[in-house]
Formats: sequence, structure tokens, C-alpha cells
Amino acid sequence: MPRSRLALAGLVALSLHALPSAAALPVTDQIELQARTNLIVNDNGWNVPPGTSFNSISANLNDAGQVSFTAGVVPIAGNPGSFGAGIWFGGHGTGQFVAIHAPASGDPGATMLISDRPGINLHGKLAYYTSDDGAAYVLRRYDPLSNQSNPVSLSPLTPSAIANPAIGSDRSIGFRGRFGAGYGIALAGYSANLLYAVDSNVDAASPWSWIYSPAGNDALHIAVKLSGSDYDHNEIRLFEAPGNGSRVVADQATDAASPFAKFDNGLALNNADAIAVVVTLASGNVRAVYRFTPGAGGYQATEIARVDPTGLVRVIDAFAPAINASGLVVFRGEDANGQAIFAGDGNGLVRVVGAGDEVSTDLGAGQLGQHDASPVFSGAPALNNHGDIAFVAGLHPLGDNQVEWGSGVFVAYAQRPTPMVDDTLLRDGFDGPPLTYAYDDGDGDTNQGPPSSFDPDMLWGNYYPVQAGGEIITRIEVAFGPTFPSREHGPVTFWLLGDSDADGDPRNAQVLARVEATPNVSNDTFYAVAIPPTAVSGALFVAASAKLMGGQDKPARVDRDADGGNSWFFYSPDIASVIDDLASAQFGSRNIPPTVPLGGAFMVRAKGIADP
Repeated sequence: MPRSRLALAGLVALSLHALPSAAALPVTDQIELQARTNLIVNDNGWNVPPGTSFNSISANLNDAGQVSFTAGVVPIAGNPGSFGAGIWFGGHGTGQFVAIHAPASGDPGATMLISDRPGINLHGKLAYYTSDDGAAYVLRRYDPLSNQSNPVSLSPLTPSAIANPAIGSDRSIGFRGRFGAGYGIALAGYSANLLYAVDSNVDAASPWSWIYSPAGNDALHIAVKLSGSDYDHNEIRLFEAPGNGSRVVADQATDAASPFAKFDNGLALNNADAIAVVVTLASGNVRAVYRFTPGAGGYQATEIARVDPTGLVRVIDAFAPAINASGLVVFRGEDANGQAIFAGDGNGLVRVVGAGDEVSTDLGAGQLGQHDASPVFSGAPALNNHGDIAFVAGLHPLGDNQVEWGSGVFVAYAQRPTPMVDDTLLRDGFDGPPLTYAYDDGDGDTNQGPPSSFDPDMLWGNYYPVQAGGEIITRIEVAFGPTFPSREHGPVTFWLLGDSDADGDPRNAQVLARVEATPNVSNDTFYAVAIPPTAVSGALFVAASAKLMGGQDKPARVDRDADGGNSWFFYSPDIASVIDDLASAQFGSRNIPPTVPLGGAFMVRAKGIADP
């Protein structure tokens, strides 16, 4: 049934960041084992060195289905007497430890500490920390292209401990650090290293007595729970830069009008600045999961789930939820049959996976569970923008929980939407030939992409005045450059924007339609996607966007013989968050000199038919 929504009018108003699409409850069509550990006296595990062990970890994944997790005990070079801490990277049932860190002393009693959950971005870059037997923490970044893990300089910041590393698409890493006697939240690893906020134990002038576990996004924003004058006065704030941030929501002790008595310490943040967190409601002292979405009048609070002794969710666990770009939220809890992972969007709620579920493993048919009352799941679930969920759970043979198969890292894949067939010309009397919007002649000369200095979300496309006979757009066609290795990391988004004032500038255009697809052609072969027949007036901007690796990805095919005055490109950490206001993108320009040395028209087309 629909959940309650509260307009938090008394809270700070932020500019509206459009969610890319309505959240959809995932329908899981496959649960795939990525790796499995077990006591070596039982078996060797799978996709890990024999003797590998982890405890209380959380896995992470990106939109490409790439998965990462850490293990505190990993045999070095297959030697069961020599151990380090490692980070695993892979996906779709394959992978390995890509970095193993051993204590420098060689003392068998020394322990190498490692993040309980790594950060992962769209390109598969990983962020994590290590500490040699409790010594100063080292922030690290793994690059899958070079297969190297290197320390990240934090100067002039000097944290003695690090937690909650999250890596953005531009390679920057947000984290919580210990600074002297207190804590702060910081951003490091790309340009300047910045301290966003600290508690009063670091700076006596700070209004915060405690800073909890943060979450970051691609826009370099950090959300975090904070305690005010004491631990009984708490609020959640969003920091877009160093400073005091903006209040999202406060507890009832801080704001008498608030319906919330408490917030759990961990939370989740998506690229549209929507936040998911577990709360305790003041009325009835009931635990619930809420999503806070920014809007023109402040944040809107949407209940995702609440504990109901006779309902679907009987318990909500004390682990941070996860949220994706469309506002879907997943979290750990319990149903009538035991521990489970749930997904909700504010309108519906489903159990995705839980204790007793049958799964396929390297050893045959298995079941999620434990031989005793130990927790079935480890850590928090992770969620990507397709609705896929990564989780860690105990395993045993189907029907026999007294045989231990250890713990497995899994991905529950959500069903993908069925591709739409473009039969527009066969329906409703549309039997005439379509009109093609194009500036290119079909013969491309060069390919463009971002410079090596950053990894942006890039949007490129063409602006066309609406022509008679082409008032209904039915198809988008794009030619891609061959140097586009990131296309395997996720889909391209194809956009149709309308600009009713036809002023020749798409920066005030509005989204009319969008489709995601993965191109499989390059050079002068156009990749076509159908869109729902969409009426346009004035002018249209038809474009494609993808998150790219600077200096490597060059997806925008260009015809240099055609003028680039109506071809535009934009860079932003997240195009979807600025798509209805491209003027706010970090960079935007026509595709003409001197902005680009070799201007020209992008090979981006649209097909239209007459409005009957």
C-alpha cells in the first residue's frame, strides 16, 4: 500500500534535482555466487585462495555488475603460513584478490587492518584503507586498467584513522577521519584535499559534538548524521562543500515539529542528493526506513517501510540502507521466516532474498542460512541503478544446515526491461516515411571525449528546430567512436529534450524522453533506439550521455565537414541531476573552436513523423 509522505517545510530548501526515472521494485531473476570462503578444514572455498577468511564485511557493486569486497585473512602466494589483508575485484561469477597487503614486520601476531567495505565507482576504481597492526591508516585507490593499488596523498590533512571511503566517478574519495581527539568528514584524492566539517573535539567553535558515518556521491556532496550540543540532539545534513552544510532533517529533540525520535548512524546518498536512513518514529517508538528527497520547498520524507509485528517487515536491522538513482531503497531486516533483504520505493515493498532461499553454488544446490542462531547476512547490502543487489550470506547444502559451506558473496540481478519495438510507422495511420534530423553526411572524421584530467559524465548532442512533418519524435540514432572501453561498464543514456522558445540554446531545455541501451557498433554505423512517440514544438535537443574515463573514452563521433554551431557538449559529475538545467552543468559549450581544436557536428540524429 502507499506509504506516508511528509513535506518537511520547515527544513532547508534545496534546488530540485530530478530523479532519472520512477523507482521500480526489482524482480530478481538470478542470484549468482561471486566468491565463497570456508574454514580450510571444511573445503577450499571458491574464487579465493584456500584459507581466506572474512568477518563482518559488506560487498559493493557498480552499474556494470562489478563487485568488490575485502578479507582480513588472505594467504600470500598460496602460502597458508603467510597472511595479509586483501581486496577482491570481479563480477559475473569471476574475480580475484587484486591487492594483498602484508604486515611489514613479518611478526605472525601482527594484523593488517582493511576496510570492511570498499568504495567502487562506475569505472571499477576502488577506494579502501589499510592499517599495519593499528599504525597510521593509509587511504588507497585501485585502478583496474593498471592493475595497481597505490596510496592516496592526504596532505595537508593528517587523519590517524579512516572509515567509510566512497569513491566518485572523478576518482575523488570521501571519508570519515580521526583528527587528533575528534572526527571530521573529508574529500581527497583528486584535486585539493578538503576538510568538509569537524566536531568540537577538533575545533572548539564547531557546533557538532559528534560526526557519524558519512555517505558521498558523484557531485562531491557528503551527507552525514551529526550530534549537536549533546548526543540527544541529532540531525542529518548535506554538505556540498566545506562549511556548515544544509539541514535535511532533525530529530524531535532538536525540532519539536519533527516526527522522528532517532536516526541510525549510517545512511545512503544518491547522485540526486536523496538520502535513505533508518529512523525511530516518535509516535509509538517504531523503527522505519525513510527516503528524504530534495524539492523546491525543502526535503520530502517518504516512508519506505516500518516494523509491523504482523506485517511483512518484523525487524529492521541496524545497518545502513542503500539507495539508487531512481530512489529505490534496499535494507536488511526480518520477516516471519527470519532474516531477509527488502526493497521499497515508497509505493510498494518486496522481500528480495532471505534465510532459507535456495541458491546455486560451486558445490551444487545450496541454501542461505546458518547451522545455529548466528546472523545469516553479513554487513549491509549494496544496490546499483539497475536494481541489482550485492550481499554476503552464510551457506549450507540444500536441506542440511549442519554442514558448513562458509559464507558467500552474491549478486541478486533484477530483471531488465524488455526492449521496445519501434512499430510507430505501422500504427495509427503513420504510414509515411519518417523525417530525419541530421547535420552530418554519414562520414565521420574524428571522435571526442573528455581530457585526462577528470572522469566526467558527458552529454553530447545536436539542437534542431522542429520541422513540419517531424513533430513526433520516434527514434534517436547515434554513431559512436571506437575508443569507448567504458561502454562495457554500463548503458548509454539517450535523451530527447524540448526547447519551446527555440532560442538556439539547449541550456534551458526540458527532458521529454530518455532510454538506456548499450551500443555495440562504432565508427559510422549508427546505433538506433526507439522512444515512445513524443511531440515536440519549437526546437529539440537530441543527445547521448555516458560516464567516461578522461583521456581514454572518446565516444562522440564528429563530422568535421559539418558546422558544429548547433552541436553542444556538457560535463558534470552526474548529467541526470542537471539535465533540466544544463546551464548549471560544470562545463558546456558548442562544438566549435577555440573550445575544441577540431570542431564539427556530432553524429547524433532523430527520426520524426507528422503530427496527424
